[in-house]
Amino acid sequence: MPASPEAVAKRMTVAISAKHAKVRAGQHEAGTAFSIRRIDAGKLVLPTGRICVTDAYSADEYPPLNRLVPPGDYPVHIVVAQLPEDLPFGNERGAFIVVSFSDARVSSWEPVTAVAPAEPCFTDKRPNAFVQQGATGVFSPEAGAVHFAHMRQQFDQQLEAIRKKANRFGMNDWINYRPGQDPANVIICEAGFGDGSFECFIGLTPAGRVARLVLDYDIAEPATA
Repeated sequence: MPASPEAVAKRMTVAISAKHAKVRAGQHEAGTAFSIRRIDAGKLVLPTGRICVTDAYSADEYPPLNRLVPPGDYPVHIVVAQLPEDLPFGNERGAFIVVSFSDARVSSWEPVTAVAPAEPCFTDKRPNAFVQQGATGVFSPEAGAVHFAHMRQQFDQQLEAIRKKANRFGMNDWINYRPGQDPANVIICEAGFGDGSFECFIGLTPAGRVARLVLDYDIAEPATA
């Protein structure tokens, strides 16, 4: 059952600014309180203002999201849930990826989908959901064309090369890398509790402009109701 707009807004507040949260019902370690830290993943380069979200390794198609932003370079943060390490599913886990397009106040949150269905994302009953089968990629169509061309040509070698350069937090890897000679890049991060289907949301300003993109790894709830 989809979360209510109020529940989504509260979860997005966790993604954007919270220092503490708890694990959602139905997940490993449900109800466990944790602290949050944020990893500066660098800038996402968007030459045409189009954004793609999909599995970083298995996608054959990667239609952009149905919202445009001005071309530019935008900061990306990985929101990390710091679960107690002595729990069976403890350690640091990726909870959200946040792309910031402006510092303007977000007045509403909406699901954001791709312009067309394509495996393995945006095809299930939640039209704003994408499937991770290895790691999540956030990138421009320009960077995606180069990245996936390399993956198709030499999958094992390219995957090994990416993972050798990746950074690690807790149980997850992440990397911000340029697949080609142009500035356009790909930011890749593994979801906190492993592969699954996760949702995308955009935060809109009172004027209707896109201020944030949040990829929600289905882990974090507000620590207090």
